[in-house]
Amino acid sequence: MVTYPHWRSRVAFIVASLAAIAVFVIVRTQAADSPSPHPLKLRSGDRYLTAVESESFVKSAATTRGGVIQFESIPSDADRKGLKSLGVILGSYLPDNAFIASIPGSVSASQLSAHGVKWAGSLAVTDKIAEALAVYGSTPDWCLDKNGIPRFSLGLFPHVTLEGADAFVAAEYGAIVIGTSKLGHSIEVALPTDNWQELAADDRILWVEPFWPRVAHNNSNRTNVNADAAQAVPYSLSGVGVTVGEWDEGRADPAHADFGGRVISADASAISTHSTHVAGTVMGAGASPSFTYKGMAPLAILLTHQWWFSGSEMETEY
Repeated sequence: MVTYPHWRSRVAFIVASLAAIAVFVIVRTQAADSPSPHPLKLRSGDRYLTAVESESFVKSAATTRGGVIQFESIPSDADRKGLKSLGVILGSYLPDNAFIASIPGSVSASQLSAHGVKWAGSLAVTDKIAEALAVYGSTPDWCLDKNGIPRFSLGLFPHVTLEGADAFVAAEYGAIVIGTSKLGHSIEVALPTDNWQELAADDRILWVEPFWPRVAHNNSNRTNVNADAAQAVPYSLSGVGVTVGEWDEGRADPAHADFGGRVISADASAISTHSTHVAGTVMGAGASPSFTYKGMAPLAILLTHQWWFSGSEMETEY
């Protein structure tokens, strides 16, 4: 009779302990697959990485591949150096607390974690294509060349060299390389088989966008940018000593009365009324009538060019 309450207490203790363990296991399981507290802010929308996805990504390849790594906070210099020593290359920043990255297959989750990485994952095809491609679902007409072949710019993950990309897109996707851009770490291609979806799925390709249409636009912005205040005392900003470059559908007219010899032709393209209008917006004196329509920087010098047709041409001209 004396031992009965003691026995019941022990049973209650065991049951309570098992319940506590079960709760602990459930919490741990939920935490393992809970999303990161900070979403990736992508053009395709917010995306949350999970620990399960991260673990799967880290184990998924034996070679270096492109993806995204996310930290709890911006990584320290020491963490950046540690990741670099592992062969991890950080690229462009992505909000929140994330970076485009190239990650060797030899790097383990624990090694990443030791340097502040909390989540890692790949980008979906929908994360890697320009909005126009997502909206149209097919190739837009405006990116076709004169032979009807679509042209695209392909952004590359950090570990992919321009030369390496030239080779594999031609060999594996039948692409015709028409330019490269060191500034954008990208290549420009024509795709006879229109297979941009397959390229977007390649983990060496970061971004796919069509060549964009070139359309002439000009707006009156003096009021929007408060140019009158900038040109008045005490600022008295006139653009004197400043040289501006204009790339447009043709050259601005150097002989226009509003320019006073301050427009210099940088190529032999045809004179364009639109380009002349834009040049006037930038640095025209506005002499007629009564300086009402003077430009933003009415004493600046302007170099006028025809616009470039690709990023690589821009780099060469610039």
